[in-house]
Amino acid sequence: MLDIGTKPQDDSIRKLYKYMRQDQNKNCGGCCGEIEVDLKNNKNCFSYLLKAAQFYEYKLSHTPDKACESFFGFNSVLPGAYCLFNWEAIKGGPMDAFFKLVNRKEPPSCSEANEYLAEDRVMCM
Repeated sequence: MLDIGTKPQDDSIRKLYKYMRQDQNKNCGGCCGEIEVDLKNNKNCFSYLLKAAQFYEYKLSHTPDKACESFFGFNSVLPGAYCLFNWEAIKGGPMDAFFKLVNRKEPPSCSEANEYLAEDRVMCM
């Protein structure tokens, strides 16, 4: 999955696919690449400063959170801007849980609706 505006490097998608195809990673439900702000091709100083601040804020807040989650063996959300899911590893239980709101007649509570808001949250189920 790629968000709009995300530009992968030349061989990055192949690297994710290759990782998921390795025998020791057959049960891995998803993996993601690192995303960065493109600091090249700025038209003016303000544009560069704005992008640099965005990049700094993202790295400062996001990187320690994901490292800590990974240390404990749980990622709450894969970065949806650039990730790959392994259908064989997540079919069944996680996907059934994700689509449970589609098949029921009563509306979900606020917390249920938020829990199933985005496809990148499938991994935390």
